[in-house]
Amino acid sequence: MNDTCIYKITNTITGEEYVGSTLKGFEWRKRKHLRELQNNKHHNRHLQNSYNKYGRTCFDFKILEIIFDQNDLIKKEQEWVSKLSPIYNVMRDIKSHIGVKRSKETCEKISKALIGKKMSNETKQKLRVVNLGKKQSNDTIQRKRKKNFKPVIQSSRTGEFIKEWSSVTEAAERLNLKRGVIYDCIGGRKPTYKSFRWSQK
Repeated sequence: MNDTCIYKITNTITGEEYVGSTLKGFEWRKRKHLRELQNNKHHNRHLQNSYNKYGRTCFDFKILEIIFDQNDLIKKEQEWVSKLSPIYNVMRDIKSHIGVKRSKETCEKISKALIGKKMSNETKQKLRVVNLGKKQSNDTIQRKRKKNFKPVIQSSRTGEFIKEWSSVTEAAERLNLKRGVIYDCIGGRKPTYKSFRWSQK
């Protein structure tokens, strides 16, 4: 059976729905949804709140369409979202954040929370499919380069300034450290790394 598909989650009490897609198979994605919902850690708060209220037995999982060409995945998911207008899908345009209004404070919190986090292989593959064939402008390339090279401050365990580096990459390469762990310190997930504190300028 083809692993790639579009699926739907339905609240059998309210009739509210959620539409999603997966490259790794329906059963795998279903188990992942349920595990996150049971642990109260699902990324979709609307779906999580509904699950907390009604319980597991009130949610039905169903395959909507098998996708034989992965390049059609995003297009097909968008078609189903547009057709069904599922309540639990906050984003009506699945390739952007259209329909999602966030305050500046919320955006900053999300940005900090994502520092150093690794995307799942499935998410990377979806992004690859979406961006396949797209050409970036020179302005976009320069903005990305500038964003990826923000100065970072290396301090002692007690907070005394040691050195300013042009980027996490430079610090990691010069000191033979792992970039991901430095990002963990910047994001507040680790207090120190190799007896040093790290922060962005």
